[in-house]
Amino acid sequence: MASIDRRDFFRASAAGAAFLASTNYGFAKPDDAKKHISIDVNGKLRLAAIGNGGKGQDDLQNISSSPRVEVVALCDVDESKDHLGWAAEKFPKAEKFNDYRRLLDKAQTFDAVSVSTPDHMHAPIALAAIALGKHVFCQKPLTHSVQEARMMREAASGTMS
Repeated sequence: MASIDRRDFFRASAAGAAFLASTNYGFAKPDDAKKHISIDVNGKLRLAAIGNGGKGQDDLQNISSSPRVEVVALCDVDESKDHLGWAAEKFPKAEKFNDYRRLLDKAQTFDAVSVSTPDHMHAPIALAAIALGKHVFCQKPLTHSVQEARMMREAASGTMS
């Protein structure tokens, strides 16, 4: 059996994410037609990237490489060149934020969120985005406790109380 190293796994994962972003998969739900909601299944996925330095830079570059993705918002507490600075230069049309809560206040402007922040903020940001009905790509570790993991599972399945 051939072994796969960590780098190959991440390359394959990024390629898979780019493929999914470039297809019609996952954009429209069967119930949407019943509700008369107009969804452009051939349109671009509007992405908000939270955390743009380090691994966030790699995530944003890989996700945005798809022609089906439009980066519409960038968020990072650090405005330096290595974090928000490079991203603001590469995506000049994207709205810039220093606080993810202000970005989430404008939920109507994006479809999906990439969360590549320090580990302790993954679950709080992802949960807030899921509560808004957004698609979420989140770096690992997804959570820091079993309770957060259960909350994420419930939120993702729509059973959160």
